[in-house]
Amino acid sequence: MKTSPPKLFLRFFRWYCHPKLVDHIEGDLIEVYQQRLKKSGKRKADMKFIVDVILLFRSSIIKPIEGYKNLNLFLLRSFIGFRYQVQKEITMALFERSSFKRVI
Repeated sequence: MKTSPPKLFLRFFRWYCHPKLVDHIEGDLIEVYQQRLKKSGKRKADMKFIVDVILLFRSSIIKPIEGYKNLNLFLLRSFIGFRYQVQKEITMALFERSSFKRVI
């Protein structure tokens, strides 16, 4: 039985990735996913696949939108701001959790 990566994030990757790069990068993503699936199980492989897809969201591989060249830059800046905010929240939560354990 061959399982596949999360369909929502695979579709998201296909949506934003440049058509010339989709086949190569998607093949690598699925290959790494299959290795992780054998090594650590479905749940961890899915989570790492999601992180990989999000980390691949870069200006160098974003599909160009004809007639809306500034929209690509806007989307990228918005996503980078969102990603920074999420990382900040996670870091603060981990810091608070670790300092709380030291007090107890």
